[in-house]
Amino acid sequence: MNDPLHAVFREFVGETAENLAAIETELLALENAADPKGHFREIQRCLHNLKGNVSVFGLVHTARFTHALEDLVGVLQQGAEPVTSQHVGLLLEAVDRLRKAVPRTPPAEGDIEPILESIDWLAATARALLNDAGGSDHQPVARAAAASGEQISTIRIEARRLDALLDLVTELTASTAALHQRLEAADERVHDEIFEARQQTLTLQRQLQEEVMRIRMVPVGAFLLSFRRAVRDLAAQTGKEVDLVIEGEDVEADVSVVGSLRDPLTHMIRNAVDHGIERPEVRSARGKPATGTIRLAARHETGEIVFEIADDGAGLDTERILARGRERGLITESAHLRPDEIHALIFEPGFSTSPEVSAISGRGVGMDVVRRNVEGLRGRIRIDSDPGAGTRFTLRLPLTLAILDGFVVGVADERYILPMTHLLECFDLPAERMDDGLTGLINRRGASLPFVRLGAFLGNASQHERRENVVVVQVGDRRLGFVVDHLHGEVQAIVKPLNRVMEGVPGLAGTSILGDGRVALLLDLPSIVQKILHTLPASDEPDGAPLSAL
Repeated sequence: MNDPLHAVFREFVGETAENLAAIETELLALENAADPKGHFREIQRCLHNLKGNVSVFGLVHTARFTHALEDLVGVLQQGAEPVTSQHVGLLLEAVDRLRKAVPRTPPAEGDIEPILESIDWLAATARALLNDAGGSDHQPVARAAAASGEQISTIRIEARRLDALLDLVTELTASTAALHQRLEAADERVHDEIFEARQQTLTLQRQLQEEVMRIRMVPVGAFLLSFRRAVRDLAAQTGKEVDLVIEGEDVEADVSVVGSLRDPLTHMIRNAVDHGIERPEVRSARGKPATGTIRLAARHETGEIVFEIADDGAGLDTERILARGRERGLITESAHLRPDEIHALIFEPGFSTSPEVSAISGRGVGMDVVRRNVEGLRGRIRIDSDPGAGTRFTLRLPLTLAILDGFVVGVADERYILPMTHLLECFDLPAERMDDGLTGLINRRGASLPFVRLGAFLGNASQHERRENVVVVQVGDRRLGFVVDHLHGEVQAIVKPLNRVMEGVPGLAGTSILGDGRVALLLDLPSIVQKILHTLPASDEPDGAPLSAL
């Protein structure tokens, strides 16, 4: 097949996925809709588009299946009886079969369509649904046009083209910064016109950068709505009644953030259904509605995107988590922890309080992966739980992974970028602490502040001859000072992924090109602080202070 055909087929595959996702969303909404007319119209519209598209590529049997499904939905649309969960379940299975049948590459001559084996199944399904809908006397009604509304012109853009555009922005940003540095160092005789031209270049560069970021932003609504099917199926599998409430569908986030969140959110939602929400009879005995509620919400807050996954189930068993943590040696018998510190134990690898592992999930099993994924996105996660009332997970993430407001520090000849979201303050290291080793303690405003020499920690020998500086960061409720040689100031860095050689190196999250053309490494502060807490030997604890003080 030639390249133009492959390009057209990629468009077809993308549009097919959108149509099927829309049909699935409307079917789930149809299940509890007081007025199903609008949902039926949208389902019919998507099926009609899908039938036409598959016919163009000669997928005759897939088109036949879609046409039969179209008629079947029309019969239900005319039915005297309300649409039941059984109807929706069968139609959802038909969507699944269509999804599996659509090829990912243009079909070759003689290829057998996978949908063939499903046509007989659909005939049997149709008979069952027609009987439930009042018999086979009904004829499909004329399909209504989709509701009119404001039309927004959209195009599909391949991710690689966005990446190429972002690379150009990176080079332009670095070039503009280099020009700025050279002009500042130039002779005073440099004409004002040059500075004016530089300012215009800076303005254009910012506008281009903002536009590229807007292109990468997508509404999270379709992403959040995709979990409705999972909640419905899990509730049926566990014999529970669960409603999923979606909030913030119009909130936008970077496409890379949205894509990386699917696995963490899926795991937490599965846990909420399987272990958070109680069975209907248990909830009724406790004075709760028989149907449990899971709330999945998104919002913007102070330059971040926040996702909340909250359920009104049993809540976390704090005492049980504490006991399990002591059994595994994660905390000592004498340790006194706050409830949030105890709840954080569920993020430890393999941690579980359940005596039996469910086929769906286990409270805490795999939660270490959730935390690792969130922190890999330069985000953080918090747990709030009220026994008997439910649990809420709050994920805070940057709006985009491509641009970072950072602070550049120097150790020897290397440059490192610390995210500004974690930065608290900078000051000179007191002279009496200059001779300390890897770690030490500083009395800061009457409180002890632990510090770590960044160069020694990263294996990069420091060259402090005159003075050293302390950069104080906060990760969660932990504060830590990093001792560095130089403070180079704030920067808006365009972050690039690590190359294969450095990929997976602990403590590093990416790279960026500075204005002088040098490459700086972006530090993964949450993982660095965690490593310091868990790996430094007792002999390195300054003045006997426990490392948990961090």
